[in-house]
Amino acid sequence: MITASPWKNLIVFGALCVFTGCKESVFDGTKAMTEVESLVKISPRDSNTGNGRRAAVHLENRLKAMGLTHTKIDNFTEETPNGKMIFNNVLGRIPGKTNRLIVLLSHFDTKSGISANFQGANDSGSSSGVLLELARVLQARAPYETEFMIAFVDGEECRTE
Repeated sequence: MITASPWKNLIVFGALCVFTGCKESVFDGTKAMTEVESLVKISPRDSNTGNGRRAAVHLENRLKAMGLTHTKIDNFTEETPNGKMIFNNVLGRIPGKTNRLIVLLSHFDTKSGISANFQGANDSGSSSGVLLELARVLQARAPYETEFMIAFVDGEECRTE
């Protein structure tokens, strides 16, 4: 069960990110957009494809470059309506002082079968860019009482219609 206290802390933290003047730890929309642009160059990013894997490696490398710990690609195979598929979740951590954990996540895959030119910029691209920039800000302001896990999940678009 989630208590109000961690949520209150997260809201206060968000306000501090916006209203403080510390250059390295303020959310920068231009940097977030640059992250989006880098990710959408790897398009489409369907699950179980080479581009899907390349996108996962790109995200893993970005988190490592920011200094997040335990950064890895957690791949797994799952039966889907389209048969067995390999998925690649990307995980990184910003350690905390307690065993409490806040998970912030975005999916990064794109829908399959739409178009070879489909970039997923507004769906998974924008949320992933924002999450990468938020990870940079959180890492710059560490340490915290609560640990943060940054997760980019694969397979959100894995469905049949």
